[in-house]
Amino acid sequence: MGVESTPLAFVLTGGQAGDAPVFGLLVDQIVDECPVDFIATDKAYDSDAIRELLVDLDICPVIPPTANRIEPIPHDEERYKVERFFGKLKRFRRIGIRYDKLAITFMAFVHLTSSLIMIR
Repeated sequence: MGVESTPLAFVLTGGQAGDAPVFGLLVDQIVDECPVDFIATDKAYDSDAIRELLVDLDICPVIPPTANRIEPIPHDEERYKVERFFGKLKRFRRIGIRYDKLAITFMAFVHLTSSLIMIR
């Protein structure tokens, strides 16, 4: 499965905000017309509550365990490659440094840059 067939969701938060507290907003973006089989995230989303929520929604969590997890939970390395997309996104200076003052302008460039990455 390639990135080009994978739906993406974005939620813009303040720089001081943590990732995991807004996970519910990402899950809310999943629509019935576009069901997902798995969600790949980085280690910031490694919590039992998030994993249980995804399993309850019949979605496979692809989340690498944090270093302090007592019993590491295995994840699908092949599916996790989708998460590397965000590393590619941050290579674009305008995105990585966030020059834009307005959230709508920044998100427009995130979507535009995502499109460019996906068509390469």
